[in-house]
Amino acid sequence: MWKTCHNIVPSKHVLKRRLHGKGHNDDLCPRCCEESESLEHILFFCPFGQAIWRASDFSYSPSSIGFPGMFKWWQKLPSLNKNGNLSEGLYLISFLCWTFWKSRNRLVFSDMVDSPIKVWLKAQEAFSEFSSFLTNKPEISPCTRRETSQWTPPNPGFLKVNCDASFDPNIGVDSGDVIFRDETRSFINGKLFSFSSRNASCAEALALRFVITSDVDSSFSHVVFESDNLGVIGRINSKTLSAWESAAIEQDILCIATPFPFFSFKFVNMLCNKAVDWVAKATRLGTCPNNWASCIPQELRVLL
Repeated sequence: MWKTCHNIVPSKHVLKRRLHGKGHNDDLCPRCCEESESLEHILFFCPFGQAIWRASDFSYSPSSIGFPGMFKWWQKLPSLNKNGNLSEGLYLISFLCWTFWKSRNRLVFSDMVDSPIKVWLKAQEAFSEFSSFLTNKPEISPCTRRETSQWTPPNPGFLKVNCDASFDPNIGVDSGDVIFRDETRSFINGKLFSFSSRNASCAEALALRFVITSDVDSSFSHVVFESDNLGVIGRINSKTLSAWESAAIEQDILCIATPFPFFSFKFVNMLCNKAVDWVAKATRLGTCPNNWASCIPQELRVLL
């Protein structure tokens, strides 16, 4: 929102002004093709933007006549949130503005057209994940932060399963991979799989459901499942299934895991997930050998 208030978000209008027209002579809005694509136009005056505000809980219809500018608009935001918690309303509006911009970039760079209601629902989903994290935020000591900078083995008798998913919004086909290791850091197994999903959160949740089902079928009963998707892990641990697009998948995960008291779910940063991330990237690039789990490539071995 700082960039928004200072009007330095790289819209076509800003780029044309900054570069003095060099290579950016066309500053028309890519949606309506009627006005210069300023940030105010994207958020408020384009018919698409106005449709999003009407679809939202705010039912806001800004006018270009007498518009005070982004900074003064932000200062007057409390008047928009007439119901509910003021800070929550400001957070939600911030996520809505961010989702406006992401939808614009999807159109410009990927030629993908969103509907106004989809943009509003995406903003709600992002806000719900953020709120869930604030509500269930664990206290992390400095010592814990140091420990989570690298992968740590599980307790004796347990397995750790790291999973990752790769989401491609252009084709809607995703891939995932999992790696099993024990308390001696020994590589036990690894698997690749593919599926279709709506977004990155759904892809991560589907990857987690796949590996849990696989563990149940393999009779593993003492397992720590690790993922670098904070939203999915946070919602499963808190049983707050607030992201509507992945809620059914996460509910399925909870149902599968409930009979297994020694199943647990842990969020780890990307440094702890380097091994599965390598497999995911190598798979996307077509450089991952088909027998990677039985004949571990040297590049992967150094990450285990």
